[in-house]
Amino acid sequence: MSAIAVAIGPADNDAALARLEELSGRADLVELRLDMMGSYDLPALAAAEGPPLLITNRARAEGGFADGGPAERLRPLKQAIELGCAYVDVEADLYPLLAERGRTRIIASEHDFESTPPDLESRFRRLAGLGADVTKIAVSPRRPGEALLPLELLARAAGPTVAIAMGPLGLITRVAALRFANCAFTYATADDDDGTAPGQIPVSRLQGAFRASSISPSTRLFGQFGGGSRSLWLSARVTQLLVAAGCDGGVHAAGAGTCGGRLPPAAGRTRVRRVLGGRRQVLRPLRGQDGRPRGRSRRGRRAAWPNGLNAAADCRRGENYRVSNLNQNSAQS
Repeated sequence: MSAIAVAIGPADNDAALARLEELSGRADLVELRLDMMGSYDLPALAAAEGPPLLITNRARAEGGFADGGPAERLRPLKQAIELGCAYVDVEADLYPLLAERGRTRIIASEHDFESTPPDLESRFRRLAGLGADVTKIAVSPRRPGEALLPLELLARAAGPTVAIAMGPLGLITRVAALRFANCAFTYATADDDDGTAPGQIPVSRLQGAFRASSISPSTRLFGQFGGGSRSLWLSARVTQLLVAAGCDGGVHAAGAGTCGGRLPPAAGRTRVRRVLGGRRQVLRPLRGQDGRPRGRSRRGRRAAWPNGLNAAADCRRGENYRVSNLNQNSAQS
């Protein structure tokens, strides 16, 4: 079963120790972002009670705050290896410079906070070819279909892998990654924290509403388009409804802004689509006493779901079928 790594970037050593105590028994791993800390005592942190540590010193070029040359960026990571920390995350350009590794497992990583590169698959193959214990790649999708690409990498991965789409559109990868046999772990955030990367889910919601410990290759993917700023809440709620209905399914929220003008006919009537073998079953919106869908405008011309639950104009058939293919691939992995 895949693990949950709770990522934290506390201000100082005392705050880090408090977090480790708080997360004891709730996280399989804790990623400690040294580049986000003003000061730290790594030997004291490594000796503290709590979950195993994943030590990261993320370079500024890859979305972190660590400056300096390779030697300076590697110094705390080498110390973490000497202290026997469970994992160390190192950017691909520094990986060849790690000579002594002891019993620490090494994650070779690459991050793109701007887009999903068109050569994503070749980048992933090059990264996996380095030979690290875990291969990690994180991208930033600009439309829902791009959020599925990391899951396609996971479906074909030959070894332990972390493949993430960051931001609101990447919610599916934070949850559905747990369906794949070669998913090393997924990242969450502490419940009262903003997280260390866009789109991280609070650990209690990941374990509770999204049933992380119950997700398996037999868990089906669902596509929910819409939700805007409330995508996370809506996805968790629909997942609960699916479970109550006796369905082993996970939900993908594609955060969509308000769709101006007339809606595509299908998107205007659909909030949740279930994709099975290329067939789509529509869960229609609840209706009020007047028989009209709740939250719709009187003329029915514009998306006006309550709380910003707007239908997504980017609900394309090709993307839905790609979700269906992922259902099939993970069942075989």
